[in-house]
Amino acid sequence: MMDAAKNRSNLVKELWNAAAMKLLVQIWKFRNKAHFDNLTFFELQIRRQVLKGINTAGLLATGAMNNDCQDLQLLRILNAIATGFSNNRYRCIIYLGHPEIVCGL
Repeated sequence: MMDAAKNRSNLVKELWNAAAMKLLVQIWKFRNKAHFDNLTFFELQIRRQVLKGINTAGLLATGAMNNDCQDLQLLRILNAIATGFSNNRYRCIIYLGHPEIVCGL
């Protein structure tokens, strides 16, 4: 699980590690609440907490991103707040000797 982002930019690696750790901690906390306090929880509660953790990690992250389509799309999907990133619409153009290939957000 921790190696899934090893070929990504430093920023994505930091956010991925933060997301994985936040997910494990939230599952542990909610499991304890369910077991000891007889509380029920929903997947949406865990998801909100993980996304909140990703946003906090984005604000604290020191890594740089590659500014390629995959990084930008991932940040947009996670709605991550990262230094130097805004929620503008990005367009990535890759020239391979043929007409441009455009991946939009």
